[in-house]
Amino acid sequence: MFPAYLLLGPETGQKSQYIKNIREECRDTYGETPEIHRYYPFETENGEILQALQNHSLFAAHRLVILSQADLLNASMVTMLEKYLQKPAESSTLILVSSTNRIAKKLEDLITGKARTIFWEMFENKKHDWLVSYFKSQKLEISDDAVELILELVENNTYDLRVVCGQFSAFFLGQSTKENFEITEVEVEQFMYHSRKESVFSLFSVIAQGDLKRSLEVFRTLHRAGEAEPAAVFAGLLWQFRRFYSFISLLNDGKPEEAAFRSASVMGKDAKITGKKNQQIYREGAANYSMREIAQIITSIGEYDCAVREFGTALKQLLMEKFLYECIINKGRTAASFSHYCASFKHA
Repeated sequence: MFPAYLLLGPETGQKSQYIKNIREECRDTYGETPEIHRYYPFETENGEILQALQNHSLFAAHRLVILSQADLLNASMVTMLEKYLQKPAESSTLILVSSTNRIAKKLEDLITGKARTIFWEMFENKKHDWLVSYFKSQKLEISDDAVELILELVENNTYDLRVVCGQFSAFFLGQSTKENFEITEVEVEQFMYHSRKESVFSLFSVIAQGDLKRSLEVFRTLHRAGEAEPAAVFAGLLWQFRRFYSFISLLNDGKPEEAAFRSASVMGKDAKITGKKNQQIYREGAANYSMREIAQIITSIGEYDCAVREFGTALKQLLMEKFLYECIINKGRTAASFSHYCASFKHA
């Protein structure tokens, strides 16, 4: 084992498995499960992480101290960890984690060789095969369109894909006894809309209705269930608002409603709107939002996605709820004041 590890890159699933492997190695080395402490940069501005690293535990022979979002460390925290790494404690192992590919050079220079690993996203051509293989291992067939829709809606790392596909397979296994049953794009969408759990699809439906109170309730339900990761929520909403934009533009071009439902697309790919309940959501949305307002919301999604990534866990719920307010009440008109709003956090 190394006194410190640096785990970089966007592939969350493999990164999580690597940390589990370190924990298992630690248990084999010290004869018991290590004590685990987790921090984000904003939680250790006064050196709290050093206490966990340097103080001996009364309950375990070894500690794993995990610092996420290490790319957001400020200069004083970098200096603090640099000094620690020059003489690390024998009773602790530090794991620095970041979804980026680089952190402060002073820390990178002290964690090298096999202790430093970059976990890259799967190549585009591998993601499709991974999903097909997963469902095949569950004795389920899935169409190419269904695979593409899942990839549009889910963060492209194996952890999130495995969680979502586990939910899909548990639901569809009950239907697979039908002759020639295959999961299609329609089944995936219907599952997302009509499963009893709240989802990014049900969140979109109440946004389309212009119901701020209900939108906040759905988001908070997702948040309490640990299913409100901003990147996943924004990815799902972005796909749906792009389809919404396509649908409205077809109507504005004079297409009959049924033809617009059949011809809707996302980024050049067919994304037809099927099912009476699903179509009613877009019909209600068309009464509440103009094509220009939908475009503003799509821009707003990008702005808030960047803001949440910048400010991290501390403000994600506040920013997500503000996004919903701007989306429903102001129809996405945030560009003029958004940078000033974000700057107020930096200088608070």
